[in-house]
Amino acid sequence: MVEVRFGQVVQSISGRDRHRIFIVIGTEETLSGTVAIIANGELRPLEKAKRKNPLHIKITAELTQEEISDLRSDLCNEKLAKLCQKYDVFSKKVEM
Repeated sequence: MVEVRFGQVVQSISGRDRHRIFIVIGTEETLSGTVAIIANGELRPLEKAKRKNPLHIKITAELTQEEISDLRSDLCNEKLAKLCQKYDVFSKKVEM
């Protein structure tokens, strides 16, 4: 089983949010195991954070210690959205 923790950048690999980038903002223990609580500040703001099975996400990166401490001190949708855009390598356009 994949171990998820606060500050990991993940990509959804199943569901209607497939291929989107999120940040793990917490975990929750359930009867069936641990679930990741993910948000990205846009499609999934903090108020509607998604609980996702760790088998349905792929860890793509981890925030730096500075980014994690900044996020812990002031967790808001704007910061989540900026961080998700920063780590979303699939949406960046390549200029030739």
